[in-house]
This record gives sequence, structure tokens and C-alpha cells, in this order.
Amino acid sequence: MLRVIVQVKHQRSNAETDVEVPAEIPLEQLAGLLSRALGWNDCGPDESVTYVIRQTDGSAPLSSQTTLAELKLWDGASLLFEPVVQQNPTKTGRVQPATLISESGRRYSLSASIHRLGRSALAGGDDAALIDLKAEPLARTVSRHHADLRYQQLGWFIYCLPDAQNQTFCNDELLQPSQFYRLSDGDWLQLGGVRLRFHAGVAQEDDDHD
Repeated sequence: MLRVIVQVKHQRSNAETDVEVPAEIPLEQLAGLLSRALGWNDCGPDESVTYVIRQTDGSAPLSSQTTLAELKLWDGASLLFEPVVQQNPTKTGRVQPATLISESGRRYSLSASIHRLGRSALAGGDDAALIDLKAEPLARTVSRHHADLRYQQLGWFIYCLPDAQNQTFCNDELLQPSQFYRLSDGDWLQLGGVRLRFHAGVAQEDDDHD
């Protein structure tokens, strides 16, 4: 089978990786191979992921059923992969709400199945499910895309994004990038220098940090 060396870039990363890949398989299949080989880990146990593939950021998506050979993309071509995560239909359930309360007293409600913890360029940024920590006293230590909170059948999980510039802790235990960790009521999360307490359910107004 014909093989080519292309430059692969994931949406979360600024780095490009040279990878030798088969040129005569559908891009949909190629995306799955690269996801496993490069350890992207874009979805949890109750989710599935597909990829929008472009040549450059902002360019038109490439057809998932076409091949590199058909597109005449040979050695040195660049490919950008944008993950689209969906809950598996047979496992989708009602999201149990939760709350994050920061040491500064700010409250962040969790009601969607996926929330991004980070810091927007402008307060109240464009991401609908963004938990924007820009107003926190040590917000500068939080990456713009730091971690995800995801609701699965078994409860809430934190997923540490691999390109976060500072570390993530749960109850003072260092969490490894590209891994899922299940959260329990009362857990303390630390993103860079920002600490937040996780409350399963809707926290009452008199709930505060220790």
C-alpha cells in the first residue's frame, strides 16, 4: 500500500508531528489510526469521537470518505484534526448537576455533559460550556484550555488536557495529562494556582470552603 509522510496537528496542540501513514484508506479510518497511535484520548468510556479534518485552520473540511491519494496530498502535506465528541446514544442519561466553588467564593454551575475549564481571551468567552476562570485571583496560572469536566453514567470525571501549561491536582494528588479521574463530592481541584471545590448536586448558598 502506498504510504506518505504528512504533518499532523491536533486542534489542542501547537506542535506538528511528522507521521508516515497509508495514503489509500479513507480519512475517517486514518483519523482513528492516528488517534490511537498518538494517544489523543479525546473521548471517555461512554462517548465516541469523529474528526473534522482540514488542511489548514479555517479551510474547508475534507471529505471523511476520501483518501490522501485521491486528494493528491503527498509527502509534506499538513492535516489539522478537530475532535467532535458525542455521547453514545444507548448510554446517554440525564446529567446530574454539580457545582464548583472557588476559594474566592465564586460559584460555577455544571449542567452540560461536557464543560471546559480554562481562561478565555475575553471574560465570558465564546465557548458555550466554558467555565471561565479569568476572574479568579491567580487566573494567569490557568491555561486557556486546561481540563474538561465530563458527566458519564458513573458520575463526573475530570480529564486533564495534554497541552495545559500548568499542572492539575485533585486533593493535592498530581493528575496526569490525557487521563480521566472520577470526582467525589467535596473533592478539591487545583488548576495552576486556582483551587475549586467540587460539589455533586446544586450546592447551597451556605456551602463554603474549609
